[in-house]
Amino acid sequence: MNHDINILKKLFYVFLLIFSILVFDGFFQFFSGKNILGYILNPGPRVSSFFNEELILGSYLSRLFPIFFGLMVYFYNTIKKTTYYYSLCLFILSEILIYLSGERAAFFHMNLSSIFILFFIRKFRKVRLVIMSLSLIFIVVISNSFPATKNRVIDQTIKQMNLSSGKVDKVLIFSEQHDHIIRTALKIAKDNIFFGVGVKNFRHFCSYDEYEISIYSCNNHPHNTYVQLVSELGLFGLSFALYLLYLLSKFTIIHFFRLFKKEYYFDDFQVCLISAILISLWPLVPTGNLFNNWLSIIYYFPVGILLWSFNKKRNV
Repeated sequence: MNHDINILKKLFYVFLLIFSILVFDGFFQFFSGKNILGYILNPGPRVSSFFNEELILGSYLSRLFPIFFGLMVYFYNTIKKTTYYYSLCLFILSEILIYLSGERAAFFHMNLSSIFILFFIRKFRKVRLVIMSLSLIFIVVISNSFPATKNRVIDQTIKQMNLSSGKVDKVLIFSEQHDHIIRTALKIAKDNIFFGVGVKNFRHFCSYDEYEISIYSCNNHPHNTYVQLVSELGLFGLSFALYLLYLLSKFTIIHFFRLFKKEYYFDDFQVCLISAILISLWPLVPTGNLFNNWLSIIYYFPVGILLWSFNKKRNV
C-alpha cells in the first residue's frame, strides 16, 4: 500500500511539471504569437502550446485539473509549503489558460468540476473558491483587454446556438454544425436501435442519403458521447454509460445528504476524482470521439485511482 502511495506522490510531481511547462509555454504563445518551438498562435486567438494545430490544450488541462487538485489535497500534509503555494498559483494560471485555449467545452468542464468540488469537499472549499474567484477576475480583465477571446468563448456560443432569438424552437444544439451532426446520428440510431451500426461506423453511415440532413451531417463522430454510443452501439452500449451516470448520481446524492449530518461518504480526494469522472459523463456538452485513444485514457484514468482509494479505505 505504501508503494501505491509513493506512485501517487510521484504522479503529483509529474502533474506539477507538466502543468508548469504547459502554462509557461501557453502564455508565452499567447503574448508572443509563437510558443517556444515556434508553433504559431491559432486563429481566434486560440492557444494550443505543444499541441500545435490539434486544439486540445484546454480539454487536456480541464480533464486533468481535478485529479491534480485532488493529489494536492491528498498530499497536503507531506509536501513543502512552497510547493503547495506554487501549486495554487499554477491552478489559477491553468484555469486562465483553459479560457485562452478557446475551447468552450473545456471551459464549461472546468467550471462544472469546480462547482462540484465546492459543493462536496470539506477541508479545501475556501481554497478552491479562492482559486476559482481569482481566475475569473483575471479572465474578466483579459476579456476586456483582448475582446477576441471573449468573442470566441461567449459571444460566438450565444450566436451559434441562436440563443439571442428568444425562441425555444429556434435554439440549436451547440451550433448549426453540431445540431445537424447529432440529428443525423439520432436518425441512424432510430434504424439501428439495439446494437447500432458499429464502433467508428458513424463516419460511413452519415453519408447515406436517407440520413443526410445537410452538408454538415457527416463527420468522424457525432460530437456527443451519448449520441455516439446510441448510434454506434445502440441501446445496449448506451445502457452502460447511463448506468455509470446513475451510480455516480446516486452516491453523490447520498454524500450530499450526509453532509448535513457531518458524515461523509467520500473523502476530499475522492470528491476531486469523482468530479473528473463527472465531466466525462456529463451529457449536455460537445465531446470528442469516445473511441479516441488519448480521450479514452483520460476518461478511465481517474476511475482506476478512485477504485484504489475505495479499496484502501476498506483495508484501513
